[in-house]
Amino acid sequence: MALSEVSPSPLSHDTVSRWLKSRCFRPKDLWRLVEPSIGHLEKPKPSLILLIKLSEAGLLS
Repeated sequence: MALSEVSPSPLSHDTVSRWLKSRCFRPKDLWRLVEPSIGHLEKPKPSLILLIKLSEAGLLS
């Protein structure tokens, strides 16, 4: 699916790519710009992911 098909405004992948390359964005600066546009989306619930080696958990001999 193309960006222009799912975006409420007339955007294309090339337009977004050129805009992103036009300056150096830090993640928090970029988030401040886009968050108002996507803030209405469902926010994920907090979660915790644990990664344990099988051998350390005693599940692998």
